[in-house]
Amino acid sequence: MEKKPPLNQTVLLFDGECAFCTKSVQFILRHERDCSIQFASRKSEVGQQLCWRHGVNPVELESLVLLENDQLLIQSDAVLGIVRHLRGLWRVALIARLFPKIWRDWCYDLFAQNRKRWFPSKPSCLFLSDNLQDRFLD
Repeated sequence: MEKKPPLNQTVLLFDGECAFCTKSVQFILRHERDCSIQFASRKSEVGQQLCWRHGVNPVELESLVLLENDQLLIQSDAVLGIVRHLRGLWRVALIARLFPKIWRDWCYDLFAQNRKRWFPSKPSCLFLSDNLQDRFLD
């Protein structure tokens, strides 16, 4: 059964071919406080449909994408949007909002351009329990 892209839900579109991105999804699942984020690979059919729905070409997009309240967040805004969903001390990272977006995005881009070189391992498979499988849209 094909899953349809959700409306007005929090969805994280990630690079399914990146080891760091896969580990980040695992991290979010462990530290999320409200279990409200759904996940999809940016290159999946659902991920591409969501990008097009928000006027973004998924082929040209080289960023983490967070869709929240029907708003598309990319780069550092997406990271900060994810941090809002985490519990505990991880929320301290929200202090980054005090820095200008252009600086935050520059740091994001620097990391994004080097992530595959800094974390060269192949993406690990996400082995999901039954209660987590429903949170993945592809």
